[in-house]
Amino acid sequence: MAVGEEEAQGGGGAPGGRDRSWATVTPGLPTASSRGALWSRRVLQAVLLLIVVAGLAGLLGVRTGEVAAEGPGGLAVRLEYGRATRPGLATPWTLTVTRPGGFDGPIEVATSASYLRAFDVNTVSPQPDGETSRGDTVVWTFAPPPGDTFEVALDVALEAGVQWRRRGTTTVTAGGAEAGVRYTTWVLP
Repeated sequence: MAVGEEEAQGGGGAPGGRDRSWATVTPGLPTASSRGALWSRRVLQAVLLLIVVAGLAGLLGVRTGEVAAEGPGGLAVRLEYGRATRPGLATPWTLTVTRPGGFDGPIEVATSASYLRAFDVNTVSPQPDGETSRGDTVVWTFAPPPGDTFEVALDVALEAGVQWRRRGTTTVTAGGAEAGVRYTTWVLP
């Protein structure tokens, strides 16, 4: 048999008549499902790539939000909080209270306990002079600070098993005036 005849019979020119092609599909198997699997893998890889790029760009980290409200007598409340966060990440929560003429008595800060339970609360700064609860509300009492502005910050990190979102309310009472804010923290995977 001549060399040309061996190739015509499907031997591929290899010694012993074996085909040395690089085909990965066994002859006779349907290839349509292989094509579908190939496209499924490509789509999955694209989605994973988008997640990695979003993470590298900082889009999956903590995002801050701000809400504000005013009450009678010029009492103003502004809260900077984590609008979006992930489990285990430090999340901002800083409440600023201002009142023209200063504070003549204690300041009460009432916050949703269900919101706070989503976090590992390390410290409240400054430390409250008193703490109590009323139903689903934690109430901290602070001595009046000098000046027109009072600020309280929580050192918190989102707990590991928390999912979806947490809604919270914070109400400040000072000198007979009251102002409150509502906010939502979304939990990213």
